[in-house]
Amino acid sequence: MTNSIIAELQAHAYDQIQELHVYNSENLLQLLEDGDLHHKLFNEDYYIIGYYQAKEWLKSHKVDIFQAIGYCKSNENDHFGESHTDYNNEETLVNHLVYWAGYDIDLEDIVNQVLQDEEEATIKLAKAIGGKNA
Repeated sequence: MTNSIIAELQAHAYDQIQELHVYNSENLLQLLEDGDLHHKLFNEDYYIIGYYQAKEWLKSHKVDIFQAIGYCKSNENDHFGESHTDYNNEETLVNHLVYWAGYDIDLEDIVNQVLQDEEEATIKLAKAIGGKNA
C-alpha cells in the first residue's frame, strides 16, 4: 500500500494505542499479547464513514479504485483462499483496505513508542514540578 496510507494508519494506531493505554493499560497489553490489537484498531469501528469521504480519501492517497479492489481481493484470497466481499461502494472498499493495510504496521513498535513517550513526559513533568518546589 502507499506510504501515505501507512503513515496515516501509523498515526491512527498511535492515537488509539495511546488512548487505550491511558484508559485501560492492562487491556492494551492483553490485546497485544493475544494478537487482538489489530482487530481492535482496524476492525471494531469504521475508519471512514460516508461514500463521499471515502472517495476523497482514496483520491488524497492517489489510490485508484481498481487498485484498491485488487489489493483487498488479493489479501482475502491469501488469508481465506477466496474472496466474496462486494466492493460496491467506496466506504466498504476503504474500510477493507484499511483493515488489510493495518497488517503492514508494527503495532508492537507503536505500543513501545507510546510507553516510551509517556515515560519521558512523566519525567519532564516531575522535573518541572520539582523545579517549582525548590
